[in-house]
Amino acid sequence: MPTAAPDIDAVLGHLRAVRVVPVVTLNAAASAVPMTRALVEGGLTAVEITLRTAAGMDALRAAAAGVPDALVGAGTVTTAEACEAAIDAGAQFVVSPGLVD
Repeated sequence: MPTAAPDIDAVLGHLRAVRVVPVVTLNAAASAVPMTRALVEGGLTAVEITLRTAAGMDALRAAAAGVPDALVGAGTVTTAEACEAAIDAGAQFVVSPGLVD
């Protein structure tokens, strides 16, 4: 079931405030929560988890659910289906180098 859409103004405001968004590629979803917590504790409260690995979507899901005080987004989103799946997994924003129908 899709989660409620985040308030776009709040997301953009958060991104403007943090000014740095780490782009993370994970090979194991188990690393997502500890990594995201460490970033938040270090003052980086937004993270982009790429979908370039087989673990990407599961890592995104884990980080979004496990660290609610982080703004978690999906990167390397190249299809509409991947965008919908990322949003369903909890992504609050998506980043795409391009979109292919």
